[in-house]
Amino acid sequence: MTFGSEVEMSTTIDNELITMIPMDSIPSEGHYSQLRNIFNTSSQNNYQPSLVPSNQIINLSESQVYCYNDLGDVRYAPKTFKYNMNGDLRLSRIWNNGRTAINVDGTRYPNQSIGKHSTKHVHVYRRTLVYLRLAEALNRAGYPRYAFQILSSGVNTDVLQDSIIPHYRADSVKIMDNFNFPGTRLSSLTSGYVANSNPYSRFSVNTIGIHSRGCGFTPANEYYQMPYNPDIKDPAQQLAWQQEKVEEMIIDEEALEFAFEGYRFYDLLRVALRRNDPTWLANKIQRRNGNAPSGVSADLTDQRNWFLHWKGRIGY
Repeated sequence: MTFGSEVEMSTTIDNELITMIPMDSIPSEGHYSQLRNIFNTSSQNNYQPSLVPSNQIINLSESQVYCYNDLGDVRYAPKTFKYNMNGDLRLSRIWNNGRTAINVDGTRYPNQSIGKHSTKHVHVYRRTLVYLRLAEALNRAGYPRYAFQILSSGVNTDVLQDSIIPHYRADSVKIMDNFNFPGTRLSSLTSGYVANSNPYSRFSVNTIGIHSRGCGFTPANEYYQMPYNPDIKDPAQQLAWQQEKVEEMIIDEEALEFAFEGYRFYDLLRVALRRNDPTWLANKIQRRNGNAPSGVSADLTDQRNWFLHWKGRIGY
């Protein structure tokens, strides 16, 4: 699956990273990030990293369908690949799950490495985060198809004209004028595919659909489509239904893309607040270990338990 590894763009390359906190490489200097020793096996943590992937992110990653499109010949990766190489490839790209071991004085320790925290610097904000936050906002503003295209093909002016604007009323189309993604500089996954035999070339595709970063050529993936319910005839009801379904797709995409980056609780919190449904957040967190108990003792259906409290001045 070397082809798939070309799809994932590194979180450290210049055109992805927006903001980082520069840190020292020597602990005694005082500005040393311990993130690498929390996530990775090292002598600094006695070869016992503190954080490991949840069963839920592993299950979510493996449940995705990888799509390969070779000039119209659409194929899907089998579910029988070993070593977490099936489904979405982003998890396997950045997480070594201990298949190798470290031998220290005759004792063997599982070797976990998480590439997102192998650098001495702390990465704070990157381009994909901007796009997924934009997708959330557009979806809630009444443009779920626009949000879906951010996940599927990526967006530029051509995608707006061909795949988004035709689905909205004239008064809504005026809002699209506020977005400027010139096709001469920004190439989506679909336009890159038309122009090049390799649709994943970094030189031809710079606004790749976010789901395609881990699951191949998403625009051709029959298992990843814009939600539509033929049983709902009322346009307003159809829109509301699509918004909820696309929001679920976005929240799953945020889990796949931002694993180990510290955003998950706040992503869930935003959606629960929008839906006015504390149970939704509680259920998501309770399922983090799959069918096993989550270990969360607080009643998360009570919003007061979502925040820290201090002398009545901080918290809910």
